[in-house]
Amino acid sequence: MATLDPKKIQELIGVNFDARRYFYAKVDERWFDWLVSNGFLDVVKQKAEDPTRYSYQTPELDYLSNMAEKIPEKVVSFILTVPISQENFNPEVVDRFLWSASKLSAVHLARLVPKIRNEQWVRLMAPFNRWGFEYQKMLETLSEVKDHEALVTLAEAILIGRSSDEIKRSPYGGTSNPFFVSDLHQTEVFNKLIEVDDAHFEQALQVTSAALAKVILTGEKEDDVFEIGEMFHLFDVDFFTLEVGTGRFNSERDDVRDLAAVVKVFARRAIGNKCDDVKSVQDIYKKYIDTLPDSRSMWRFRLYVWSLCPEVFKTELEAAFFRGVESREMLWPVTGGAEYDHALKKCFSVLSDIDQKAFIARAFEILEVQEEHPYGYGIFASIQEFLNEEEKKRVEALYQIPLDPKYSPEPSIGRSYGSTVVPQAPENSEEIWASPVPKIVEILKTEWTPEKLHQLDGRQDFLRPINAEGVADKMRNQIKERTKEYTDNAVLFFDRKELDPHYTYSFFRGLDEMARLNQEQIKEVNWDQIIELGLAIVAESEREVFDFSKREREHFDAWLSGWTAVHAGLADAIQQYLRNENGVFQDHFLKNRDKVFAIIRYLLTVPDPRPEDEQPETAKSKTSAAGGEMLVSDPHSMAINSARGRAYEAFVLFMERDGRKFPKEAKTKIEDDVLTIYKDLLARENTAAIMFLYGYYLAFFYYRAVDQVRALLNQIFTEDPTKKHLYLAAWEGYLA
Repeated sequence: MATLDPKKIQELIGVNFDARRYFYAKVDERWFDWLVSNGFLDVVKQKAEDPTRYSYQTPELDYLSNMAEKIPEKVVSFILTVPISQENFNPEVVDRFLWSASKLSAVHLARLVPKIRNEQWVRLMAPFNRWGFEYQKMLETLSEVKDHEALVTLAEAILIGRSSDEIKRSPYGGTSNPFFVSDLHQTEVFNKLIEVDDAHFEQALQVTSAALAKVILTGEKEDDVFEIGEMFHLFDVDFFTLEVGTGRFNSERDDVRDLAAVVKVFARRAIGNKCDDVKSVQDIYKKYIDTLPDSRSMWRFRLYVWSLCPEVFKTELEAAFFRGVESREMLWPVTGGAEYDHALKKCFSVLSDIDQKAFIARAFEILEVQEEHPYGYGIFASIQEFLNEEEKKRVEALYQIPLDPKYSPEPSIGRSYGSTVVPQAPENSEEIWASPVPKIVEILKTEWTPEKLHQLDGRQDFLRPINAEGVADKMRNQIKERTKEYTDNAVLFFDRKELDPHYTYSFFRGLDEMARLNQEQIKEVNWDQIIELGLAIVAESEREVFDFSKREREHFDAWLSGWTAVHAGLADAIQQYLRNENGVFQDHFLKNRDKVFAIIRYLLTVPDPRPEDEQPETAKSKTSAAGGEMLVSDPHSMAINSARGRAYEAFVLFMERDGRKFPKEAKTKIEDDVLTIYKDLLARENTAAIMFLYGYYLAFFYYRAVDQVRALLNQIFTEDPTKKHLYLAAWEGYLA
């Protein structure tokens, strides 16, 4: 290679891009030193023409990526010579370097990690919505060999946060992600950090506490108590119970929560396990905890830290407790949250007898004129063992409830204002749920009607009400586990007089959820009984028309479904029956063809949607437009969220499956009764939602009955000036 002429090689590969790409695809690791020394790879040191976008168009980077696994030491040495900064930024280069780094062994990766941190690659790549998978691989590599120093350095690179100026605030008070990685939890940085050994956890505490401080400092001035206001990341957190999460993540709030949890873990290791070493504890506190911003959440965090070593932080705890009852204005900002009560329960005993009595007297002085304040009860319940009998009676008279000896503090915002209502089935009902399905249905009709569940609940817990929603949720989950038994008894889930329609709908919904989640379990469905259930509903409609009006919330604390939802659920069930992937054989379909058709024919008459549902004043479904204006939902969304719209989709599936019985050469592959329904519905249809579906599925019908459907095109794309909205909807569906 030493005899090769670099200029000649440059000429050859410079003929066109394909020649250049071919060359770098063929050269192997033996060429590496020669290529580097002759400047062939210097192209990666150049700034991109447009650093705001990139694609993979540099063969030299392909070569480097391939070599990273063969000669990693040389590749890392070369990467270390490439300066990365805003001035010479090339996103493709950083992207490929990160990909190469993710394939390196720990010993080589450790050399590269400081460069990633020092040059802030994470910040530079933020505009490209990085998901963090390369970082996850790197962290895993370092964790496996317990290179905790490099792991903490890489974590520091990943946890770089945005400044206040880089946070975009919405009109509603929210913020953009405080981190530069789009989904920080994908990196698993927090789970890896808490594994670091004793020799490195103080370094990890330094890194994570600095990252948390930066997040807190993005807040705005909020009140007169704390210097820094916050943007709700930690408002519903209890630092005494907080741990690094392993569940599903919904937003950057969960990443901030886990960052705080990691800081807590390291604080507990550094302080809570060393209370006898007073100097060490105080030094750690002054370096990493006392330096955190003065904000509401960090005040609550300090309460937790002080409680780790009550004797060491006796002065701080005393000041904190009295600060809470300093004045009425201080009560909520200082005592709000679970931490103040936790600290009282654990540490009130470190106060002298005189200070304990003074605190209790001051608490009564403040709280007895704040009778409706929700936080006073927790204060007294936390220190009840220090109250005399007269004081306990004063508390019980004040709050009209006895002091709970098992009182457990909870986040005030998380529970009272920021939590989620989760309906429940009745307690101690597992024996009923283990019963045969007919027994469960009988209970639904008699003991678990919405009215009786409301009486049973008695509003004991607003966030955990016992109601028909809770029972229905339990039943839906059981359908996923006991599919055959439930569907063998499908006809029992319709009884117009005795069974609430919410339970009928929930049966269909449970079936649909199971079908979408488990393609194997759906083979257990007894479709004959599902069809009989549908026919029973059709027969009942012929006896007396169902009430399709909206079911209001005013009954029994729950959004209960009515007959419109039942019919939509039946349409979903028929769709699942007709889907190819659900394993229903063609001979079974042909045997039940007329029954299924009768159900679909009926469902296409259900008055949902209605024309008034598409009017701005009376729209059933609206969506938010730019600027906050509320507009009527688009026709497609309206259709697929309506009973008749779902029935139409079942009708399309039926037509397609029914057409399989025709020979391949048949000119028409749609039965006359199907075409009749297609025409009749078209003649009476008056909603944009269903006309959208006529356009959307036009080809499915047209190519199976060209002459017949062609004759209907003037009706589908009507020229009637009074139906312009239907014309536009059909065209929108067709073009979609």
